[in-house]
Amino acid sequence: QKGLGFLIMPNGFKVFEEMEMAQKVQKLGMPIFRALLLDEKGKVKTIQNMESCYSIGRPTCIKLLQENLGYENIHFEMELVDLQEKNQRIHQLEFSNGHKICPDMIIASDGMNSRIRRRLFPQHKTKLVGESEIVSVIHSPELCKSLKHSFVKYICPRNGFNMGIIPIGGDELGGKFIGVVGEY
Repeated sequence: QKGLGFLIMPNGFKVFEEMEMAQKVQKLGMPIFRALLLDEKGKVKTIQNMESCYSIGRPTCIKLLQENLGYENIHFEMELVDLQEKNQRIHQLEFSNGHKICPDMIIASDGMNSRIRRRLFPQHKTKLVGESEIVSVIHSPELCKSLKHSFVKYICPRNGFNMGIIPIGGDELGGKFIGVVGEY
């Protein structure tokens, strides 16, 4: 249940619209209007405009889902062992602790080696990119403000190190946080 934050891209934002939570994401998250890709010397290589893209802290997003979908409907630390389908829809999930649920929707956040994705989309091939991430969060209202709703990523192909800075948004105390993602 802990973690940093992430970008909600347009396809993810549509899911929040379907769940009638889009306005809450807009209030709690931070709109990201553009992505800047910079070279190792800080020179802009690419500017990409973003639409319906928001950054949000993971704990904030989890709380939003729990409050709107019900705490009893959000499950953590459960290993999926069986997924049953009926009429091309997920009918039932069974977990290693014996718990079974019949969900209307699944938001799977079980990582790169997702068992749910493998089961639902067996033809999907995961492509390794040869990079790992180091992620941290810092509290810096000044830096957050200076980014002006932009995701900034420094790219250095020479040594394979990339680093991104994402303004995540406010917490309950009104502070702003920055997600720092480094790939190597």
